[in-house]
Order: sequence, then structure tokens, then C-alpha cells
Amino acid sequence: FLLPTDGDLASQMSEFFSKLSDIAANPGDLAPRAAAIEQANGLANSFNITAQVVGDLKSQLRGLVDAEVVAVNRLTESIGQVNGRLRSSNIGSAPPLALLDERDRLVSELSSLIRVAVNYGQRSEANVRIGRYSEGPQLVSGEDATPLSTTHNDISGTVFQLGSGMVFKNLDDGSLKGLADSLDIIQTTEKNLDLLATRFVNEVNTIHTSGIDFDGERGKELFTAKKFEVTQPKE
Repeated sequence: FLLPTDGDLASQMSEFFSKLSDIAANPGDLAPRAAAIEQANGLANSFNITAQVVGDLKSQLRGLVDAEVVAVNRLTESIGQVNGRLRSSNIGSAPPLALLDERDRLVSELSSLIRVAVNYGQRSEANVRIGRYSEGPQLVSGEDATPLSTTHNDISGTVFQLGSGMVFKNLDDGSLKGLADSLDIIQTTEKNLDLLATRFVNEVNTIHTSGIDFDGERGKELFTAKKFEVTQPKE
């Protein structure tokens, strides 16, 4: 899905090896060699474009995850404020319906972002924990809301931290889980793309440098993995 069908890496690599086969079938003809170099440039460009697309998706998803975490914190702070108003409102009588409605609205909105378990105190205040179980990490306890934060790393992926304490990676449900899972997939794709490029460069260069060019000299490296550009061999 990263590139148009006619320009994806699979078809570009297949076409490149087809050009190499044309050289093997006509070793004395310069035309297949020129065609292979042109295709090699196209293949290198496809690798670079794919890497750029994957990198852009990773950056976008990281931004979306961070924005969702900000939204979670905004909602938990608001729930804490409503809890304080519920605790102080008309002690001895039923809490105002408007406050109960606001509490329920905030909890519902929070639940769409992250799976939470809620229990209610004596004044109908909402105590909120992360996850589906009542023993999960506490997000809101009475008027106190513990902020959620996130850290992104190309090696370990995305992790969440509650306040200055618990660090965790997996969420049960909600849009934040969907974004975090998508980010993990993109980061895995990026790692696999790097491995593919490195393996391709090493194996093609090994074969190319073990052969003899048109002038009877030892072949040169065709690709470099750092910038993945084609090195024009001597004609």
C-alpha cells in the first residue's frame, strides 16, 4: 500500500533481476548493461521513496498518539474537577443532575480514547483506572488525576508512563490503542525495510564484485546502503 502497484519494491526488484538475466544472456551487448543500470537507479529510488513514506507515517502516528495522550490528560483533569464539585455540593442531599451528566459525559469521552474501569464514591465521584479491571493503574482518584505520558523510541517502540511511576506498553482498547498498535506495525515495517535493503546491497555487491566487467576488470560495488545510490560501473 506504500507505492503504486507498478512501482512497488517487489516489481522493481523483479525487473532488476530480469535485466541482469538479459546481461547474462548477451554478455557482449552494451544495451542490456545500460538498461540494468537504469533499472538499478529506479530500484534505489523505490527503496528511498518507500523509506520516506514509512518515515512520514511513523512521524504522523507519533504525533497522533501524543495528541491522544494530551486529550486523555485533559479529560482526567476535568473528571477530577467534577469530582471535587460533587464532593462539595449539598452534602446530605443528592448531587446536582448537571454535575452527574457532566461526569458521565467526560467518562464516556475518556472511554472512547482508552479502556477504563470506573467505580463511584459516596458522593458519586468517578474513580478511574486504566484497563478493564478494577485493580488497574489509577488515573483518577477523587480530585487527583495522574497524568499519562508517552515516549517514542526506534528500538523499543512506544511506551506509556503513568505519572513518575508505572511504565507499560499495551492498552486494552480505545482509539489510543489503535494508534499505538498501528505505530508498532509501521516501526516493524521500517526495521524490515532496513534489513531488506542491507541484505540486498550486500548480496548484489558480493556477486557484482566477484565477476568481471566488460573490459575484463574486477567488478565494482553497484549499491551503497548508506544513501542507497547506484555507483556507475566502468564502461
